[in-house]
Amino acid sequence: MCPVQFEVKVRAFSSGDLDGICEIERLSFPDPWSKLEFQMVRRLPNVVFLVAELEGSPVGYVVAERRHSFLRRGSSGRILNLAVHPNFRRMGIGSRLLREATAMLNVEEVWLEVRKSNHAAVNFYLKSGFKPVNLAPRYYGDEDAVRMVKRPLTFPPQQGD
Repeated sequence: MCPVQFEVKVRAFSSGDLDGICEIERLSFPDPWSKLEFQMVRRLPNVVFLVAELEGSPVGYVVAERRHSFLRRGSSGRILNLAVHPNFRRMGIGSRLLREATAMLNVEEVWLEVRKSNHAAVNFYLKSGFKPVNLAPRYYGDEDAVRMVKRPLTFPPQQGD
């Protein structure tokens, strides 16, 4: 768990990132998003889509969305997808993507769902200050999700994730 020792740039997604993002997605999830899903989500209003780049190639990404609540004051955000290439995990890249995306959302709270069986991701979000709220039964079709929230939006000091 050492911090990144090389220059990782975090920037907005561009269409040239799509193949690299899809490869990271395929290596990270049992039911990966398709190219079409990434293309569709990037066109949605209030979406933040950031890429972590090393030497010109994507090594991670985050997709987040800002939502306004009409039922209560304020707005909230939602992490729709976050992944780091397996060769670059536990180097602080995921934490940096999460911090930068939530800062850009400029909201009071951020929500997410994560597979109950994905212990590494659950622990990552716990270390990032997210709290479990409840289970979402069969959220992934074959598996429950842990629904988590972070409020207020502060993050622990940078360290490996």
